[in-house]
This record gives sequence, structure tokens and C-alpha cells, in this order.
Amino acid sequence: MNEDSARESARRLLIVEDDEGLARLIAVHFRKSGFEADIASDGFEALRLIDKNTYDLMLLDQRMPGMTGLEVLARLRMERPRFPVILLSAYSCEELAVRALQMGATDYMTKEPDVQFCHKLEQKAFQAMSRFAEEDAKWTQVQALRQRVSELGCLYALEKLFDVVEGSPHNALQAAADVINPNHEDGEDRTCVVIRIGKEEYASQGAFASPRMATYDIYARGRAIGLLEIRFPPAAEKPSDELPLSMEEHDLMRSVADRIGHFMDFWQTEQRLRESNAALEEYAYVASHDLQAPLQKIESYVDLLTEDYGPQLDEQAQHYLKVLRSSAQSMRKLVRDVLALSRLDSDGLLLKPHELSAIVLLAKDNLSDILQKRAAVVTIHELPCVMGDETRLLQLFQNLIGNAVKFNDSEEPRVEIGVEESALSWWVYVRDNGIGMKKEDTQRVFLPFKRLHGKGKYEGTGIGLALCRKIMRQHGGAIEVESRPGAGSTFWIEFPKDGEAERAVGGTAQAITME
Repeated sequence: MNEDSARESARRLLIVEDDEGLARLIAVHFRKSGFEADIASDGFEALRLIDKNTYDLMLLDQRMPGMTGLEVLARLRMERPRFPVILLSAYSCEELAVRALQMGATDYMTKEPDVQFCHKLEQKAFQAMSRFAEEDAKWTQVQALRQRVSELGCLYALEKLFDVVEGSPHNALQAAADVINPNHEDGEDRTCVVIRIGKEEYASQGAFASPRMATYDIYARGRAIGLLEIRFPPAAEKPSDELPLSMEEHDLMRSVADRIGHFMDFWQTEQRLRESNAALEEYAYVASHDLQAPLQKIESYVDLLTEDYGPQLDEQAQHYLKVLRSSAQSMRKLVRDVLALSRLDSDGLLLKPHELSAIVLLAKDNLSDILQKRAAVVTIHELPCVMGDETRLLQLFQNLIGNAVKFNDSEEPRVEIGVEESALSWWVYVRDNGIGMKKEDTQRVFLPFKRLHGKGKYEGTGIGLALCRKIMRQHGGAIEVESRPGAGSTFWIEFPKDGEAERAVGGTAQAITME
């Protein structure tokens, strides 16, 4: 379907946006293009409208009170009709775009303070509807294939392969052999299944040897790695070359063999990646650890030179020693940060229920020197209880509070920490009145060693926010930032809700203000 046909078939639009002015502006623009436009101010109202009406397209805001756009997508995927959805966000975020597409959105777009925004949105909308129509036709074909697979018991086998993909492939293949083998109404096993991968053999229960079998090659990366065998009992009379399989069943077994090949390819690739990552982490750990010894020696000899020969050195020589000591100290801090980043994956998480207020208080105490020196004011509002690793959550908030004060040129730095609740997550925010950053830097700032300012003005190695992002990924959440130059920054930290954490701690902590 091309965009022109998409324009002709489109009839009804749902705009989910809590900014009433923007929602009305979009509605007026799309109505001129022939749409009937409904407006919902939050996710709950949108779901109610979807229950009552049929829509051809939805424009869905991400950040709304009560329920985020991603949470609306999750509800749609579970129990609502399928139709194209474009997720709208106030800031550009690659991770958010990927998550939206994974959860069923057709496209993603950043809101822009631009008079052409509605025109760009309209163009993207018709492209999304056209693409959705093509994908929907393919989806219908896939559903029909899945139905055939289900009738022969193979869908369950494929699902089992996915279920154990994190574990041993041997268990997955053994489970597949048992389930691929068809079950008959009279309870008699008339076939058996054998999966051969290299020298390994995985047979279904009641396997038997027989010269009568259908075989299907298993390929991975264009190379034959095994066979799928469907064996039939030897014929009582003269063996016949004709096997009791229909053309559809032959096609289905070829698809199953292909799926096994994809599974083995995926598992082997994942294993190589794990081994490579482990080797890189070990290398970073060893290199960082071994670098600290010569740095210690450099600092020790600088101290000895200063102590024994300091009075004999002229001003220029003393300056050289000062630069040498400062460089060694900076290198030591960089080594420590690299070591901390490399050990995040190798050190196991110890997940327990924690009051975030207690962790934030401890982070504040650890930063007391810099907070007092800068006369910073830290305000902590009511915070939730979450399931997490105390050490890494402490690292997270120390980095964020420390950055809020460090990248701050005001006479009285202010840091505010609070939370907004959605249906599935706690969104903890860390807001400051610091120097802020450009919109195009809000993603780059989370990359290792990506500094937005010269080393001479603000200290640091550029690893702190990379640590924060890695910590939140380990906790099943995310971290984002909203910022403008000169207007401060707000870091949003997503913690998935956990009933066990809330029951264990019993609610939320009290609001505290500290200076």
C-alpha cells in the first residue's frame, strides 16, 4: 500500500496528549486532511476511547500523568485492537525509541518547537499507516502459519527453545525433540524425532531405529550443522519410498529445521559475546589494577623530590612537580573509574528491598565536604521503596548529586530529589539549577569518556553517567535527562514497581530537607 492509498483509507485519529494546546493544534491540522480527531488527556482516557471506538491511527505522548506512553503500548499489546501508533516525546532518546518499537509502536517522533511540526507529523503518520498495512498483511500470514504449527505440536517446541535460550542448548533441543513428535488420538507413537547437531543426538521418547525416515538439513550461517529426522516404523510389508507426510507437513518440518538452525546460531553468537565481554572485563580489570602501581611510585617520588629538594628548586621546577602530581592524581582517578565500570558486570547484584530515602541520605553524607564547601541545598521529597543493590544504588545517587553540584555556577547550588508514579514504574527525578546542556547532548552525555566541557573548567573523567546508565540497566530500569543550557537539568530514573519491596519496607519515606 502506498501513501496515497493510506491517505484515502484513513478516517479516525486518536490524539493522546496532556498538553491541551498542542493536542488541539494537531487535531485542527489533521481535520483539514480529512481525519475525525478525538483527544485524550491521559492513558486511561485513551484506553476507554479505544474500547468504544475504532481508530486508524494514534498519536501517543510518552510522559503523561498516571500512565506513560510505553505503559499504554503494553496494555494495547495485551488486550486491545492493533493499529498504527506513533510515540511522541519531548526530547530525543534512542533508547526510548527502541523500546517503543519493541513494544509495538509503528514509529517514534520528537516534538519540535517548529511551525512545520504538524506537517512533518502528518507525513510521518501516512508513512506509518502505509507501513503498518504491509506489516499487518505479513502478520496475518504468520498467524496462519502459527496455526498450522500449533496443530502439529511444533509451536510449543519453538516456544520451549525460546524459554531456555538463556540456559543450556542441550535442554532446549531435547525438549524440542519430545514436543515435535506428533501425538495421535489412539495414544500410539507412530513416529519418533531425532535432532542431530554435530556429533550430538537428541531423540524423543520411545525413539527407534528405522530405514524409513524424512530428513531435513539444519543450517546455521549458510553451513549445514545437523539433521532433523522424522522416523516411521518399518513397514510390515515391502518398504515403500513414500512416507505418510503431506506437502504441508514437509514444509512445516523444513521451517522447524530452519528455526532450530536460527536458535543454534543465536546461542553460539551469544556465547561468543559473553566470552568476549568477560575477556574485555578481565583485561580492563587487570590493566587498571596494574596501572595503579607505577602511578603510586610516581606520586611517591614526586613527594620525595618536593620534601628533600623543594627549597633548592626554582619556581619553574616546582610548577613542573605540581603538574606531574596533578596528572598522576587524575590518571589514578581515571583508572579507578575504568576499574569500577569493568567490574559492574562481573560483580553479582544483591537485590533486596531498600528505602531510597535512606540511600540518598547516605549519598548526601558521603558528599558532605563538597556540599558544605559550595553551600549546596539538597531537598529530598517522599521516595519509594524499590528492589535493588544497595552499593550500586549508592553509586548512582552519589554520581548524580555530585554532578548536580559540580556542574553548577550559581552561588547556591540546589538539588531536588523526588518521585512521580505511573502504573508500572516509579520515576525518581534529580533536578538541579546547574549549567544544563544542549538537547543534542542529552544522549551523548551517557557515553563513557564523553565530556561536554574542557578538563580545565570542570573536573572528572567522563565515566560517572555511563556508570549510572549501566546500573539502571542492571536493575531493569532506565535513566534519561531533560535539560537546557543555563536552565539546569532533570535526570529521570525509572524503577519498575516491585510488590515485594513495598510490602517489606511498608510504604515510602518521609520528606526531608537538608542544607
